[in-house]
Amino acid sequence: MSEITNRVATLMYLLIGFALINIPWLNINNTFIDIAKIDLIIKLIVVTIGIIFVVIGILYLKKDFKTENKNYNDDILKHTIKDTRQTIIDNNKPDLYLPLENTFCDIATNLNCNTNIFPHIFVQGDTFENNPFVKNFGYKFNGKNMISAHMKESLPSAKEARTFIFAIKPTDRPTDKNPMFFFSYGQRKSHKCNDGINNHDKSFGIFWGEPQPDESIDEKFKGLGVRVFFYCEHCKKDRNSKNCDTPVLYNINELNRWYILAVTYSGDKIDFYLDGTKIHSEEYDINTSNTPYLNIGGFVHHDEKGAMITKDLDYTMKGYIREFIMLKRKVSETEINELTKNITKLLI
Repeated sequence: MSEITNRVATLMYLLIGFALINIPWLNINNTFIDIAKIDLIIKLIVVTIGIIFVVIGILYLKKDFKTENKNYNDDILKHTIKDTRQTIIDNNKPDLYLPLENTFCDIATNLNCNTNIFPHIFVQGDTFENNPFVKNFGYKFNGKNMISAHMKESLPSAKEARTFIFAIKPTDRPTDKNPMFFFSYGQRKSHKCNDGINNHDKSFGIFWGEPQPDESIDEKFKGLGVRVFFYCEHCKKDRNSKNCDTPVLYNINELNRWYILAVTYSGDKIDFYLDGTKIHSEEYDINTSNTPYLNIGGFVHHDEKGAMITKDLDYTMKGYIREFIMLKRKVSETEINELTKNITKLLI
């Protein structure tokens, strides 16, 4: 029912109701009706019907008020979200900003959507979801999909400074053999190794799980936890937990809630933040391979172009990722705190 129809119905119910309540008590005597002679019971029935009409009219009035109030609140919320994202763009000047709320747009320099990336969706199975976005949560990672953002320019490589900050809402946990990657880049180009195995490029990202090197893991690297990874050698035999991953930085105990993660690299030191608080700072020798492909919600993949169905997605996550931001510089602790506050405002 339209807004105008609702208001007309409200007015009619109220007018008819008040009329039925009052008419039985008027002193009207003419050729057609003598109200004074009408039986009291009939009068009470008419009054009751009048009261029902008034109640219905009040309910319509209340519904109309709620609708107006909801629309008003929705307008305020949309305006607030737009303002907050514009603040991030103006103050922080990100190189990549994917809200992942209801589109795959990059809004790093334009709220209306930039064209410096083209997202490709990798899906394990037979079909793509018609609408993978969930209201109030964002893009749904179900363990069988992953976003690959194809940048026009390369991501931070070698020892270049970088910052990644985003919100995650995990809905399931990793297992010993299947970690969950929140983001990664580095690809899987083939490199000839002495062990005869072709391995992937030197990579960078954040995952929730435990390293899987060939040799035994040092005690401080054991356990399922959130950590930064940075494979620094092409060949598997040359990689170990010390030159591939940080120790566990955080153990996620509670599912289905938002966490804001941030990692910065200055060229020699990694700083890791949880909900705006720095919880790890240590020097690492990183030499990330050059690539324009950023994977969100999964591990580094092959060089396929375009959205596709695949059977070998690796280490995908279950849950949601929102407000994914990349900057090609090391962000200060103060700026991380401000970004965290603004991202928190957006997680409705």
